[in-house]
Amino acid sequence: MVDLHGDALVSWEYVAGMLGYQEAQKDRVVGLINWISSRAVAVAGREIIRRERVYIADGLGTARIYLPVVPVLSVESVVIDDRHVFDNQSLDPSEYHVEEHSGIVTRYGGIFAEGMHNVRISYTGGYAMETMPDDIRKACLEAIQTAWNRQMDNSYGVSSKSMSDGSNLSYELRLSADVYGVFSGLRLAVM
Repeated sequence: MVDLHGDALVSWEYVAGMLGYQEAQKDRVVGLINWISSRAVAVAGREIIRRERVYIADGLGTARIYLPVVPVLSVESVVIDDRHVFDNQSLDPSEYHVEEHSGIVTRYGGIFAEGMHNVRISYTGGYAMETMPDDIRKACLEAIQTAWNRQMDNSYGVSSKSMSDGSNLSYELRLSADVYGVFSGLRLAVM
């Protein structure tokens, strides 16, 4: 039995419901869900699934730090040079702002002091499987269906083949441009 990884972007139930897979096909489909989820993370260059995180960064002497996994649900604490700056009980909106979708944490009236690995931010970031954006879900479905079809007709490693009716069937050898575009769109711009 194949288990769904903790970083899976879609559930077996969602994929089976949308694409019509049966229980007997579950292990193979779950394997494909795990595969496309890991490919999405590789293309995006960052984690995607929501969880509690600790981000350790170099302070650059600026008022901003960019958290790598968005959206940012909450910031639990910020520590600079081993000094506790704030936590979720003492957060004062006049002192800082967190931009949920870009992951930018801005300090008002202060900076993230220069230093190597001197800023530690505890936060919750990423998408929950239940709230995954539709474009990511659809990209996963497309990639899973394409990989399923390739497995069923033993066409891995084949770029095209002639059919009995004289037509030619071409295969996409990589993620389709649409799927790749969705996953690469998850990359964060470093400012």
